[in-house]
Amino acid sequence: MRLIAFVLSYREKPTLVLKSLSAQTLKPEKVVIVAAHRDACVERFEGLGSIDCLVVRPDHGLTVGERVGVALTMAFRKYRPGDYDYFLKLDDDVVFGPRFVEVNVKSGYDVMGRGAAMLVNAGKYLRVFGDSWPVNPADDSYVVYKSIASRLKVLEWDWVEKARLLKEPTRSPRRLLITGRVMYRFGMPFPYTILSSLKRVVKGRSFSYLIIIYGYFTALLARDAKYDFSTYIHDCIKRNFTLKISKIARQIRESVTS
Repeated sequence: MRLIAFVLSYREKPTLVLKSLSAQTLKPEKVVIVAAHRDACVERFEGLGSIDCLVVRPDHGLTVGERVGVALTMAFRKYRPGDYDYFLKLDDDVVFGPRFVEVNVKSGYDVMGRGAAMLVNAGKYLRVFGDSWPVNPADDSYVVYKSIASRLKVLEWDWVEKARLLKEPTRSPRRLLITGRVMYRFGMPFPYTILSSLKRVVKGRSFSYLIIIYGYFTALLARDAKYDFSTYIHDCIKRNFTLKISKIARQIRESVTS
């Protein structure tokens, strides 16, 4: 089983994630640090074999997701993930236990996780996306939803063997606005967008997440082009949403009649 890990870091050396990788029962054959600054580079790390560093100066005129896409595409074309069975996309602030890679590989998913830690079947990914990472504001969300629409086996936003984020990503008003716009472009139904935004308000204890709804309306009024897989995603979410509502209604009826 051949594995390559791409570790994204801005300026800090990714010591903690490298420590997690070095303790794995199934270790990556190669680690590539994709850095915005030379300061993040590490030449060697105990317990790991080959480590390379690719410095890609960020274009701050792009969104964060687009900058990730540019940097990872350069890394993919230089280090060829298609030569491996799986690749990891990792941020520098995620940690995990020693069986994280082994257990998740054995689970049989083609794509799993979230932006800070994603494990991907390289061959199946390349058949859908080619030798690049999407240069898209949605970043990992775009990969997840297009993978679902392409009938890959996807575990959304989670892992079988868990990883732990050391800090939750900050959501600036601009990023929340972009989130709303891409939810429209994904084809997500408006009621789902409202409910998911309200859920974030409760969980994050911040009304700033309502900006997502504004972003969705902005895209609707501007008639933003939807992604080519949006109809499939819309139908999947609508079907699941309807099933959940039906289940809740049935439970209410049963509680009333009992």
